[in-house]
Amino acid sequence: AAHVRRAGESATYLQSDVAAWELDTLDTTWIDVTYFEIPKEQITEIVLENANGTFTLIPVEGGEEGEWTLADATDDEPIASANINTFVDRIARINLHSVLGKSASPDYGLEAPLATITVTASDATTATTDSSLTTTTFVVGAKDEELNTYAFKSSHSEYYVRLAAFTGDEFVNQQRSDFMIQADEGGGEGTDA
Repeated sequence: AAHVRRAGESATYLQSDVAAWELDTLDTTWIDVTYFEIPKEQITEIVLENANGTFTLIPVEGGEEGEWTLADATDDEPIASANINTFVDRIARINLHSVLGKSASPDYGLEAPLATITVTASDATTATTDSSLTTTTFVVGAKDEELNTYAFKSSHSEYYVRLAAFTGDEFVNQQRSDFMIQADEGGGEGTDA
C-alpha cells in the first residue's frame, strides 16, 4: 500500500491500486519508443554515409538468409557478414531515447549531419506479390554530451528525437574495417582462447 494525496489538498489516503514505480515521470514510460521498425527481410539496401566514407550494404545474392555484404567488396576483402548482419538488425528497429518535438532547431545539427543512413525496402510479402520500393532517410545530428544522446530525424516521421549514444556512435563512427573479419591480435590459428 502507499499513501497518496491530491496536490494542493491535505487529506491523505492509503491505497493499494497504484504502486509508486508505476508513476514514472520519464516520457518514454508513456510512449512507444519504437521510432522505426521494418521486417529485416524486406530491406534490400542500406547506405551509410559518415566521415569515414560511404558504405552500401546489400543481402548476398543466392546466399543464406541473413547474409549481408558490402556492395563494392573486392575478392580479397574478408567480409564479416555477421558484423553487417548485426548492423542491419540495429537499423531494422530503432528506438528513441526521448522526443525533441516537431520543430527543427539549429542546435540539433541536422543541417550538416554526422551520419546519413538511407534504407531501401520492398513491401512484397510473397514471391508472387508485386512489390514497390520505399526509401527512408535518417540523419544523425549533434551529440549532447550531457545527455549522451544524438539528435536524430527520419524522413518518414514528423518528430525530431534523441537517439542513445551507443546507437548513434555506431552510425557516426562506423568504418570499412568494422565490416571485415579482424585478424587475431597476439595469437594465431590453433591458439586457445
